Amino acid sequence: MSWTKDPPRPDASIEQLAQFIGHHLHLSTFLHHLKSLEIANNILNNGFEFENHLGYTTDQVSGYDLIELVYVRSLRKAYGNIVLVIQIADVLINRINASIQHTHSHFSEALTKKEPFFGDNELPIFTLPEQHILGYFNMDRSEGTRNNKFNPEYVCDTLSANISKIIRKG
Repeated sequence: MSWTKDPPRPDASIEQLAQFIGHHLHLSTFLHHLKSLEIANNILNNGFEFENHLGYTTDQVSGYDLIELVYVRSLRKAYGNIVLVIQIADVLINRINASIQHTHSHFSEALTKKEPFFGDNELPIFTLPEQHILGYFNMDRSEGTRNNKFNPEYVCDTLSANISKIIRKG
């Protein structure tokens, strides 16, 4: 007689989400849940607006740990069934972090493709270039849509100027 139970098996949509994300050792992966395909497609075309810093509105995940994906999904399910997948090359993140290490800024601030503006919460809103969006995954249909502009190593034209601004403000 066994006194322990095997953990429940993740449903097929979680396994397919993990396959869509892929197992990339040199990419950082972030998830953001959305309510509509219209918003997801707008992000693929125009970039992802996020408040304060990327970790404020997304969940960083390994992408291949099914238990982690089940956990994040259960936490964020109320925000929608469309999962936006963001991937940024670690080499790019490390380069930015080395440049801004003596500041109070987050690497994602340097990645903004346009001048930040202030939202309703009086926090800055930055725009991550669409090249860092792998695509989105529809949990209801268990199907992913890839972004044909995806390039996790993409460096936007504003990166150097953004880093200079961050260093100046400290």
